[in-house]
Amino acid sequence: MSYRFLSQIYDDCKNDFWIKNSHFFSFYQSNQDKSILDLGCGTGLSIQHLKINPCDYIGVDCSLEMLSHAKNKFPEHSFYNQSILDFHHPKRFQLVICSFDTINHFLRSSEWSKIFDISFSHLKPGGTFVFDVFTEYDLKFNWPNQMNLVDSKNWVYIQRSSYDTDKEMGIIDNTIFLRSKNGWDRYDEQIRNISLNSIVVENLLRDSGFQQIQKIDFNTGKSTTKETERILFYCIKG
Repeated sequence: MSYRFLSQIYDDCKNDFWIKNSHFFSFYQSNQDKSILDLGCGTGLSIQHLKINPCDYIGVDCSLEMLSHAKNKFPEHSFYNQSILDFHHPKRFQLVICSFDTINHFLRSSEWSKIFDISFSHLKPGGTFVFDVFTEYDLKFNWPNQMNLVDSKNWVYIQRSSYDTDKEMGIIDNTIFLRSKNGWDRYDEQIRNISLNSIVVENLLRDSGFQQIQKIDFNTGKSTTKETERILFYCIKG
């Protein structure tokens, strides 16, 4: 996956995710212990919307470009430039988050399982792991031939999605136009994604040690259905 060019406009075109959905993390504000591990932290939007203090936060992301923006915005916060799959830290946290379908970028179920293991091992007893994923239904029925366009004075972002039925993989083709002195420069990036059946996800979570698991339809805030497009998982370490 690559965010080399998308990172330059990420805050402008993806900030809406946190504006609409930060209420799912409202419980964090009432926590006495506010320690948080942000897996796939990107440009650090969670810091902005959850108002996380530097002493409470560690962020991890494999994209150097995304992290450079995060560090510029939040120079006192701690960030690690590495794959989530390789992360290990002696500190334990009250909350681990992996937001905005970060887990879908990992293309093997064994990698999902490892992320769940890492999240469990970095939580304090009673701590919460929160993550969201888009569903198999969303990939198969909504992604084919879908296109979104967002623009501003200095950039244009076109996102086209498709679904490879043979590989059971969703593909996002990003085309980004950035205004330059000579006109417009075009950049293309591709992100591949998979999803797993929610029952499979629950079983992997239990294998990692999570016993208290709650699923919520991300778009409705209610129980999930067979047509749920994105699921939010709340998992508590017993």
